[in-house]
Amino acid sequence: MSIEIKSVKSQKDLKQFINFNYELYKDSQCYVPYLFFDEKNTLNKDKNAAFEFCDAEYLMAFKEGRMVGRVAAIINNKANEKWKMKAVRFGWLDFIDDAEVSEALLRAVEKYGKQHGMDTVVGPLGFTDLDREGMLIDGFEEMGNMYTNYNFPYYPKHLESVGFAKDYDYLTGKFSGITLDNFGVIFGLVKTGKGGLETNFVKYAIPNTMILTFVTVPVAILLALIISVALNSIKWFQKFLQTVFF
Repeated sequence: MSIEIKSVKSQKDLKQFINFNYELYKDSQCYVPYLFFDEKNTLNKDKNAAFEFCDAEYLMAFKEGRMVGRVAAIINNKANEKWKMKAVRFGWLDFIDDAEVSEALLRAVEKYGKQHGMDTVVGPLGFTDLDREGMLIDGFEEMGNMYTNYNFPYYPKHLESVGFAKDYDYLTGKFSGITLDNFGVIFGLVKTGKGGLETNFVKYAIPNTMILTFVTVPVAILLALIISVALNSIKWFQKFLQTVFF
């Protein structure tokens, strides 16, 4: 059965493109969903400042009338100019465990690149380094982080089967628990020989782990929301960050 590739042409199509990821991973215990409004704004050419130097097309794969995969084909002209490359990126890559589907999606990205004068395909990458990058190749049993790519174990096998090879490694980690020792490392605190700390900050401002948790968690959530809104709503802020991370 042949695979049909369709381009996203409308807001309805874009919604379907975004929702495919949620549907594919709905039964996964390790997948952490990305925020819909964040995905929509990032992929919106009117709201993402990266489109001042990027071109992109969003592609969906269908088999027997059912959506079975998606991918974004992206050309970052500024990065290509800086690194003397002619590369088309693929990102937002998701597909069922069907080699015919994954190959059709990647060939579609390759075709898009050739149509725009590109000679290299790289990914998974976003528009800039502010977007998710890389593909999980180990640790599938661990819960993913909110803004890193989580994928099923069959993904890298499919890419290797069509000729892709690993370029370099990304590493992620986590704290095993919230303790004063953990936050001592974060804040650069050092224990004294008597079991105390060489700073009055922890002694007086955060006398125990419970208070520290109640203070830092809401602040972290607030900062994350502010940054998310800023990235998706304030173009001048996007331009500033993308000048550094493209």
